[in-house]
Amino acid sequence: MTRNINTRQPDPSAVTAIAKALPCSDIAASLLVNRGILSVKQARHFLSATVADLPSPFSMKGIDTAVARIHSALINHETILVFGDYDADGITATALLVGFLTQAGATVRHHLPHRILEGYGLKPRHITEVAATHKASLLITVDCGITSHAAALACREAGIDLIITDHHQAPAEPPTALAVIDPAQAGCPSGLGDLAGVGVAFYLLIALRAFLREKGFWKTRPEPNLKACCDLVAIGAIADIVPLTGENRILVRTGLELLRTPSRPGIEALIAGAKIKKPALSAEDVAFRLAPRLNAPGRIDHAATALELLLAETKEVAVKIAGRLNRLNTKRQMIEEEISGEIQQIVNDRINTIKERRSLVLAHRQWHQGVIGIAASRAARRYSLPVALITISGDMGIGSARSIPGLHLYDALKGCARLFEDFGGHAQAAGFRIRMENLAAFETQFEYIVRQQTTPGDFVPAVEVDCELAMDRITNTLVREIEGLSPFGAGNPEPLFSARNVRASDTFMINGRHRKMTLAHPGTDRGIAAIWFNTPASHQESSFFRRILFRLRQDTWNGSGAPQIIIEDAFAE
Repeated sequence: MTRNINTRQPDPSAVTAIAKALPCSDIAASLLVNRGILSVKQARHFLSATVADLPSPFSMKGIDTAVARIHSALINHETILVFGDYDADGITATALLVGFLTQAGATVRHHLPHRILEGYGLKPRHITEVAATHKASLLITVDCGITSHAAALACREAGIDLIITDHHQAPAEPPTALAVIDPAQAGCPSGLGDLAGVGVAFYLLIALRAFLREKGFWKTRPEPNLKACCDLVAIGAIADIVPLTGENRILVRTGLELLRTPSRPGIEALIAGAKIKKPALSAEDVAFRLAPRLNAPGRIDHAATALELLLAETKEVAVKIAGRLNRLNTKRQMIEEEISGEIQQIVNDRINTIKERRSLVLAHRQWHQGVIGIAASRAARRYSLPVALITISGDMGIGSARSIPGLHLYDALKGCARLFEDFGGHAQAAGFRIRMENLAAFETQFEYIVRQQTTPGDFVPAVEVDCELAMDRITNTLVREIEGLSPFGAGNPEPLFSARNVRASDTFMINGRHRKMTLAHPGTDRGIAAIWFNTPASHQESSFFRRILFRLRQDTWNGSGAPQIIIEDAFAE
């Protein structure tokens, strides 16, 4: 696939000022400037901010009303129902809120909907069938609810107070609830719009704990340690791919530190089942090894299993549930591979038609509803197109869409709103329901809108290189400086470097797929260990590269701690 490789050109004066003041290398300073950190003050905050530096939650619209109502429910011993979502963000948010309220002595119940049988979000049936059964007088949503107008009306009719906490794009008129806490809603001045659902729930608890402290509530019971809950916040935020900047960076970095130490039984079992080395646990491990396991039950079974794991109180129970999650994740991977193979076949069969399009809309009666979102993400990356995959049930289609960086998906789907039964999402991911009689019209309208809102350059993947880096500049100190910029993820990508005219020696293959080698510039004696995972066959014997793209990490495999190059791509003679 053709790609644009762009090397960033940071402002030299900003680089010099930061390098001198911190102090740090000019390379580390360049990385900071590349990430929009342009002053010494910003750099120091980025590198050293803690939970004590988090913005106040009381700037969030609706939060004062919410904490007062929860306080009333606590002192009056009312039953509180926490209603979550079936993905890792919603599951961790539910565990967070349930754990806090339980510690506060509340009578608390929880419910996660079944993805296929109940669908996404709070619905009127949940008021009559779930809240009423539990005799709840207060219902709190996490990671959902911002589009649940009918359910909000059902709550009012049933005499149940509703507090919505969400982070998804808010409609012009939010549901009529006692309180709506969503930093994405109009009129919210908090500036916390990048929070995940679990982040919004965490901010609610910061405000609630402070409110209860003012009321003297904690004089008779231990005050919960919210910092100790950042392990859940980190998992949910990373899984939901929110920007790891600002408050998210603080919360995730704190959470990762907790995950590297003895944690709650469920997370300990999850980490052990994923075979992660705890001292080196990273955001990448959470994104690609922990989050998929938490998501797997909600995709192909029931998310309640993942929540049960996070709430487990003993190692024995946790290990048993974690084993089930591992098996469900393996099954999910098999289903995903099958769907992706079918997509590739369809694209190959229609290549002459599809290559002229700027979007890809595909529907199938046998695609698993819980897995099409992952398959859509994979297809969007593979074909560099916004993709909507639809699984058909009767005359109704359930769709999951993923975008490319140049297209705000939610805004694009708003132009198709009249064709949907309902829809929701954000810039890069969305879901919808559509009658099959409207499918052809949606495909046409979506293609039109994508063409209107993009340029041809948006469909050419761009690779952003931070800087050219010679082999002799790679040191342990530089690797430590790079690690200081972590956690890496959306909004704070792991630094990518480029080097030209590099020779490879001491080459050998691991498992016939991964190439280990030593890299050096011609005429120099110092070489750096490197590995290229899933090396293309055409490059397995190359001894000279005119250019490589790579990342720098500490070699933790053999305990040496030496710098190691991770090759992302290479171009031979």
